[in-house]
Amino acid sequence: MEVILSIILILIALRLVPIIIGWLLGTVLGIVGWIFTNLDRIIPALVLYLPLKVLQFTNFLQYFLQKPWRYFLQCPNSTIRWIYDNRLHWIAEVLLYVVLTPLRAFNAFCYNMVVRNLFMFFDVVQEILHPQLNGMRYHDGWEYIWRWLVYLPVRVVVYGVKFAGSLLETALFTCVETILPTLTLYHGTTCEASTSIARPNEWLVGSGAYAGYGIYFAPRKSTALHYSCGVVIICRVTLGRIENLNLHPYVCSNWVAKRGHSITQWAIDKGITTVEWWRTTGDYRWWEYCMVDHSADYDHPWRIRPIYREDAYTGKYQRTWGGVGLWLLVIVKDWLEA
Repeated sequence: MEVILSIILILIALRLVPIIIGWLLGTVLGIVGWIFTNLDRIIPALVLYLPLKVLQFTNFLQYFLQKPWRYFLQCPNSTIRWIYDNRLHWIAEVLLYVVLTPLRAFNAFCYNMVVRNLFMFFDVVQEILHPQLNGMRYHDGWEYIWRWLVYLPVRVVVYGVKFAGSLLETALFTCVETILPTLTLYHGTTCEASTSIARPNEWLVGSGAYAGYGIYFAPRKSTALHYSCGVVIICRVTLGRIENLNLHPYVCSNWVAKRGHSITQWAIDKGITTVEWWRTTGDYRWWEYCMVDHSADYDHPWRIRPIYREDAYTGKYQRTWGGVGLWLLVIVKDWLEA
Protein backbone atom coordinates (compact mmCIF):
# COMPACT_ATOMS: atom_id res chain seq x y z
CA MET A 1 0.00 0.00 0.00
CA GLU A 2 2.82 2.36 0.92
CA VAL A 3 4.58 1.54 -2.34
CA ILE A 4 1.45 2.34 -4.35
CA LEU A 5 0.96 5.59 -2.44
CA SER A 6 4.57 6.55 -3.05
CA ILE A 7 4.21 5.82 -6.78
CA ILE A 8 1.05 7.95 -6.90
CA LEU A 9 2.78 10.84 -5.12
CA ILE A 10 5.77 10.56 -7.46
CA LEU A 11 3.49 10.61 -10.51
CA ILE A 12 1.63 13.61 -9.14
CA ALA A 13 4.95 15.34 -8.44
CA LEU A 14 6.21 14.56 -11.94
CA ARG A 15 3.01 16.01 -13.28
CA LEU A 16 3.01 19.12 -11.12
CA VAL A 17 6.71 19.98 -11.15
CA PRO A 18 6.86 20.90 -14.86
CA ILE A 19 3.67 22.93 -14.44
CA ILE A 20 5.10 24.77 -11.41
CA ILE A 21 8.47 25.30 -13.09
CA GLY A 22 6.76 26.52 -16.26
CA TRP A 23 4.56 28.87 -14.25
CA LEU A 24 7.53 30.23 -12.30
CA LEU A 25 9.63 30.60 -15.44
CA GLY A 26 6.77 32.30 -17.28
CA THR A 27 6.19 34.64 -14.35
CA VAL A 28 9.87 35.54 -14.07
CA LEU A 29 10.21 36.09 -17.82
CA GLY A 30 7.02 38.12 -17.82
CA ILE A 31 8.29 40.33 -14.99
CA VAL A 32 11.70 40.73 -16.65
CA GLY A 33 10.05 41.50 -19.99
CA TRP A 34 7.76 44.05 -18.38
CA ILE A 35 10.68 45.70 -16.61
CA PHE A 36 12.76 46.03 -19.78
CA THR A 37 9.75 47.15 -21.80
CA ASN A 38 9.03 49.85 -19.23
CA LEU A 39 12.56 50.95 -18.41
CA ASP A 40 11.61 54.36 -19.78
CA ARG A 41 9.20 54.73 -16.86
CA ILE A 42 10.90 52.80 -14.07
CA ILE A 43 14.62 53.61 -14.11
CA PRO A 44 14.54 57.39 -14.70
CA ALA A 45 11.81 57.78 -12.09
CA LEU A 46 13.70 55.78 -9.45
CA VAL A 47 17.32 56.57 -10.27
CA LEU A 48 17.57 59.88 -12.12
CA TYR A 49 14.75 62.11 -10.89
CA LEU A 50 16.60 63.80 -8.01
CA PRO A 51 20.06 63.87 -9.70
CA LEU A 52 18.54 65.51 -12.79
CA LYS A 53 16.87 68.12 -10.61
CA VAL A 54 20.24 68.89 -9.01
CA LEU A 55 21.92 69.12 -12.42
CA GLN A 56 19.17 71.39 -13.72
CA PHE A 57 20.02 73.73 -10.87
CA THR A 58 23.79 73.61 -11.44
CA ASN A 59 23.23 74.12 -15.18
CA PHE A 60 21.03 77.15 -14.51
CA LEU A 61 23.63 78.42 -12.03
CA GLN A 62 26.30 78.24 -14.74
CA TYR A 63 23.94 79.93 -17.22
CA PHE A 64 23.20 82.75 -14.77
CA LEU A 65 26.77 83.31 -13.53
CA GLN A 66 28.24 83.39 -17.05
CA LYS A 67 26.42 86.68 -17.50
CA PRO A 68 24.89 87.90 -14.20
CA TRP A 69 23.91 91.17 -15.85
CA ARG A 70 21.73 89.42 -18.44
CA TYR A 71 18.62 90.99 -16.86
CA PHE A 72 19.83 94.44 -17.97
CA LEU A 73 20.16 93.15 -21.54
CA GLN A 74 16.40 92.59 -21.82
CA CYS A 75 16.03 96.28 -22.61
CA PRO A 76 19.56 97.76 -22.57
CA ASN A 77 19.97 101.49 -22.07
CA SER A 78 22.63 103.70 -23.62
CA THR A 79 25.13 102.97 -20.81
CA ILE A 80 24.91 99.20 -21.35
CA ARG A 81 25.32 99.67 -25.10
CA TRP A 82 28.35 101.92 -24.53
CA ILE A 83 29.96 99.26 -22.31
CA TYR A 84 29.40 96.60 -24.98
CA ASP A 85 30.48 98.85 -27.85
CA ASN A 86 33.80 99.41 -26.07
CA ARG A 87 34.18 95.73 -25.13
CA LEU A 88 34.48 96.58 -21.43
CA HIS A 89 32.30 93.61 -20.53
CA TRP A 90 35.10 91.30 -21.65
CA ILE A 91 37.00 91.99 -18.42
CA ALA A 92 34.15 90.61 -16.30
CA GLU A 93 33.55 87.72 -18.69
CA VAL A 94 37.20 86.61 -18.57
CA LEU A 95 37.22 86.71 -14.77
CA LEU A 96 33.94 84.76 -14.62
CA TYR A 97 35.29 82.24 -17.12
CA VAL A 98 38.21 81.47 -14.79
CA VAL A 99 36.06 81.35 -11.65
CA LEU A 100 33.42 79.11 -13.24
CA THR A 101 35.89 76.48 -14.50
CA PRO A 102 35.13 74.00 -11.67
CA LEU A 103 31.38 74.38 -12.25
CA ARG A 104 31.81 73.88 -16.01
CA ALA A 105 33.89 70.76 -15.36
CA PHE A 106 31.30 69.39 -12.93
CA ASN A 107 28.38 69.93 -15.32
CA ALA A 108 30.39 68.57 -18.26
CA PHE A 109 31.32 65.40 -16.38
CA CYS A 110 27.85 64.75 -14.96
CA TYR A 111 25.89 65.43 -18.13
CA ASN A 112 28.32 63.57 -20.40
CA MET A 113 29.89 60.72 -18.48
CA VAL A 114 26.90 60.01 -16.22
CA VAL A 115 23.59 61.17 -17.71
CA ARG A 116 24.36 60.73 -21.42
CA ASN A 117 25.95 57.31 -20.92
CA LEU A 118 23.24 56.14 -18.55
CA PHE A 119 20.50 56.96 -21.06
CA MET A 120 22.60 55.40 -23.82
CA PHE A 121 22.91 52.27 -21.68
CA PHE A 122 19.12 52.15 -21.20
CA ASP A 123 18.56 52.50 -24.94
CA VAL A 124 21.10 49.92 -26.13
CA VAL A 125 20.12 47.34 -23.50
CA GLN A 126 16.48 47.70 -24.47
CA GLU A 127 17.39 47.35 -28.14
CA ILE A 128 19.34 44.16 -27.36
CA LEU A 129 16.60 42.59 -25.25
CA HIS A 130 13.51 44.16 -26.86
CA PRO A 131 14.61 45.07 -30.41
CA GLN A 132 12.58 47.44 -32.57
CA LEU A 133 14.96 48.25 -35.42
CA ASN A 134 15.57 46.28 -38.63
CA GLY A 135 11.90 45.40 -38.90
CA MET A 136 11.74 43.54 -35.57
CA ARG A 137 8.75 45.59 -34.42
CA TYR A 138 6.73 44.20 -37.33
CA HIS A 139 7.24 40.53 -36.36
CA ASP A 140 5.59 38.42 -33.70
CA GLY A 141 5.21 34.79 -32.65
CA TRP A 142 7.78 32.21 -33.72
CA GLU A 143 9.16 34.45 -36.43
CA TYR A 144 10.00 37.07 -33.82
CA ILE A 145 11.56 34.41 -31.52
CA TRP A 146 13.90 32.91 -34.09
CA ARG A 147 14.93 36.31 -35.39
CA TRP A 148 15.53 37.45 -31.80
CA LEU A 149 17.77 34.44 -31.12
CA VAL A 150 19.66 34.47 -34.42
CA TYR A 151 20.48 38.19 -34.33
CA LEU A 152 21.15 38.40 -30.58
CA PRO A 153 24.97 38.04 -30.95
CA VAL A 154 24.94 40.70 -33.68
CA ARG A 155 22.98 43.10 -31.50
CA VAL A 156 25.30 42.50 -28.55
CA VAL A 157 28.38 43.29 -30.67
CA VAL A 158 26.88 46.29 -32.52
CA TYR A 159 25.43 47.99 -29.48
CA GLY A 160 28.36 47.04 -27.29
CA VAL A 161 30.62 48.86 -29.76
CA LYS A 162 28.21 51.81 -29.85
CA PHE A 163 28.22 52.09 -26.08
CA ALA A 164 32.02 51.96 -26.07
CA GLY A 165 31.95 54.75 -28.67
CA SER A 166 29.64 56.74 -26.40
CA LEU A 167 32.12 56.39 -23.51
CA LEU A 168 34.93 57.63 -25.75
CA GLU A 169 32.91 60.51 -27.16
CA THR A 170 31.60 61.69 -23.80
CA ALA A 171 35.11 61.59 -22.32
CA LEU A 172 36.29 63.75 -25.22
CA PHE A 173 33.47 66.26 -24.82
CA THR A 174 33.88 66.41 -21.05
CA CYS A 175 37.30 67.94 -21.78
CA VAL A 176 35.94 70.14 -24.58
CA GLU A 177 33.07 71.48 -22.47
CA THR A 178 35.39 72.30 -19.58
CA ILE A 179 37.27 74.63 -21.92
CA LEU A 180 34.43 75.84 -24.17
CA PRO A 181 31.38 77.06 -22.21
CA THR A 182 28.53 74.62 -22.88
CA LEU A 183 24.99 74.54 -21.51
CA THR A 184 22.17 72.04 -21.34
CA LEU A 185 19.39 73.57 -23.44
CA TYR A 186 15.97 72.44 -24.65
CA HIS A 187 14.55 72.03 -28.14
CA GLY A 188 10.81 71.46 -28.65
CA THR A 189 9.65 69.52 -31.70
CA THR A 190 7.42 66.69 -32.89
CA CYS A 191 7.93 63.03 -32.00
CA GLU A 192 8.81 62.14 -35.60
CA ALA A 193 11.27 65.01 -35.93
CA SER A 194 12.89 64.20 -32.58
CA THR A 195 13.51 60.63 -33.76
CA SER A 196 15.05 61.78 -37.04
CA ILE A 197 17.28 64.15 -35.04
CA ALA A 198 18.30 61.99 -32.09
CA ARG A 199 19.02 58.65 -33.76
CA PRO A 200 21.42 59.87 -36.47
CA ASN A 201 22.34 63.09 -34.57
CA GLU A 202 21.60 65.18 -37.66
CA TRP A 203 19.98 68.58 -37.38
CA LEU A 204 18.06 70.06 -40.28
CA VAL A 205 17.46 73.79 -40.47
CA GLY A 206 13.72 74.44 -40.73
CA SER A 207 11.92 76.99 -42.86
CA GLY A 208 11.12 79.26 -39.91
CA ALA A 209 13.45 82.23 -39.49
CA TYR A 210 12.05 84.34 -36.65
CA ALA A 211 15.54 85.46 -35.65
CA GLY A 212 17.55 83.84 -38.42
CA TYR A 213 17.85 80.48 -40.12
CA GLY A 214 19.28 77.93 -37.74
CA ILE A 215 18.55 75.66 -34.77
CA TYR A 216 16.55 77.16 -31.91
CA PHE A 217 17.02 76.44 -28.21
CA ALA A 218 15.76 77.67 -24.88
CA PRO A 219 17.46 77.74 -21.46
CA ARG A 220 14.17 76.77 -19.78
CA LYS A 221 12.12 73.68 -20.51
CA SER A 222 8.89 75.68 -20.21
CA THR A 223 9.94 77.75 -23.24
CA ALA A 224 10.67 74.64 -25.32
CA LEU A 225 7.28 73.20 -24.31
CA HIS A 226 5.65 76.20 -25.96
CA TYR A 227 7.12 75.15 -29.31
CA SER A 228 6.90 71.40 -28.75
CA CYS A 229 4.41 69.20 -30.56
CA GLY A 230 5.01 66.15 -28.42
CA VAL A 231 8.70 65.92 -27.49
CA VAL A 232 11.46 67.99 -25.91
CA ILE A 233 15.07 67.11 -26.75
CA ILE A 234 17.54 67.81 -23.97
CA CYS A 235 20.91 68.73 -25.49
CA ARG A 236 24.38 69.87 -24.59
CA VAL A 237 25.02 72.93 -26.73
CA THR A 238 28.33 74.74 -27.24
CA LEU A 239 26.97 78.12 -28.29
CA GLY A 240 30.25 79.68 -29.40
CA ARG A 241 30.34 83.44 -29.93
CA ILE A 242 27.00 84.87 -28.78
CA GLU A 243 25.56 88.23 -29.82
CA ASN A 244 22.60 89.79 -28.03
CA LEU A 245 20.13 91.19 -30.55
CA ASN A 246 18.67 93.57 -27.96
CA LEU A 247 21.93 95.53 -28.15
CA HIS A 248 21.14 96.28 -31.80
CA PRO A 249 17.87 98.27 -31.95
CA TYR A 250 17.80 98.37 -35.74
CA VAL A 251 18.12 94.58 -36.00
CA CYS A 252 15.42 94.04 -33.37
CA SER A 253 12.91 96.47 -34.79
CA ASN A 254 13.43 95.78 -38.50
CA TRP A 255 14.64 92.20 -38.85
CA VAL A 256 13.38 90.05 -35.95
CA ALA A 257 10.17 88.27 -37.02
CA LYS A 258 10.39 90.07 -40.38
CA ARG A 259 13.69 89.42 -42.15
CA GLY A 260 15.30 86.40 -40.53
CA HIS A 261 17.54 85.81 -43.54
CA SER A 262 19.12 89.23 -42.96
CA ILE A 263 19.95 88.28 -39.36
CA THR A 264 21.56 85.07 -40.60
CA GLN A 265 23.76 86.89 -43.11
CA TRP A 266 24.60 89.65 -40.61
CA ALA A 267 25.62 87.09 -37.97
CA ILE A 268 27.75 85.02 -40.35
CA ASP A 269 29.48 88.13 -41.71
CA LYS A 270 30.42 89.11 -38.15
CA GLY A 271 31.60 85.62 -37.20
CA ILE A 272 28.73 85.14 -34.74
CA THR A 273 27.77 81.55 -33.93
CA THR A 274 24.60 82.18 -31.92
CA VAL A 275 22.19 85.05 -31.42
CA GLU A 276 20.19 85.52 -28.24
CA TRP A 277 17.25 87.82 -27.59
CA TRP A 278 14.63 88.58 -24.99
CA ARG A 279 11.32 87.77 -26.64
CA THR A 280 8.45 90.05 -25.65
CA THR A 281 5.95 89.37 -28.44
CA GLY A 282 2.43 89.35 -27.03
CA ASP A 283 2.48 87.49 -23.73
CA TYR A 284 5.87 85.91 -24.38
CA ARG A 285 8.64 86.84 -21.96
CA TRP A 286 11.70 84.61 -22.24
CA TRP A 287 15.20 84.17 -23.60
CA GLU A 288 15.70 82.32 -26.87
CA TYR A 289 18.78 81.25 -28.81
CA CYS A 290 19.35 80.56 -32.49
CA MET A 291 22.53 78.89 -33.71
CA VAL A 292 22.57 80.42 -37.17
CA ASP A 293 23.35 78.59 -40.37
CA HIS A 294 22.64 78.98 -44.08
CA SER A 295 22.52 75.34 -45.10
CA ALA A 296 19.59 72.95 -44.76
CA ASP A 297 21.85 70.43 -42.99
CA TYR A 298 23.51 72.09 -40.02
CA ASP A 299 27.25 72.47 -40.62
CA HIS A 300 28.51 72.09 -37.05
CA PRO A 301 26.86 69.03 -35.48
CA TRP A 302 29.57 68.75 -32.82
CA ARG A 303 28.15 71.87 -31.17
CA ILE A 304 24.77 70.18 -30.52
CA ARG A 305 24.68 66.81 -28.82
CA PRO A 306 21.35 65.25 -27.78
CA ILE A 307 21.35 63.59 -24.37
CA TYR A 308 17.81 62.20 -24.19
CA ARG A 309 14.21 62.93 -25.10
CA GLU A 310 11.20 63.66 -22.91
CA ASP A 311 7.50 63.40 -23.59
CA ALA A 312 6.25 66.99 -23.58
CA TYR A 313 2.99 66.08 -21.84
CA THR A 314 4.12 63.58 -19.18
CA GLY A 315 7.78 64.54 -18.74
CA LYS A 316 8.79 60.88 -19.06
CA TYR A 317 11.95 59.73 -20.77
CA GLN A 318 11.33 58.50 -24.30
CA ARG A 319 13.30 55.55 -25.57
CA THR A 320 15.47 56.20 -28.61
CA TRP A 321 15.72 52.92 -30.51
CA GLY A 322 19.36 51.92 -30.65
CA GLY A 323 20.45 54.99 -28.66
CA VAL A 324 21.10 58.58 -29.70
CA GLY A 325 23.49 59.16 -32.57
CA LEU A 326 27.19 59.73 -31.97
CA TRP A 327 29.08 62.70 -33.37
CA LEU A 328 32.00 60.39 -34.14
CA LEU A 329 29.73 58.32 -36.39
CA VAL A 330 28.56 61.49 -38.18
CA ILE A 331 32.21 62.32 -38.89
CA VAL A 332 32.88 58.81 -40.22
CA LYS A 333 29.73 58.96 -42.38
CA ASP A 334 30.72 62.35 -43.84
CA TRP A 335 34.22 61.05 -44.52
CA LEU A 336 32.90 58.00 -46.35
CA GLU A 337 30.48 60.10 -48.41
CA ALA A 338 33.14 62.67 -49.33
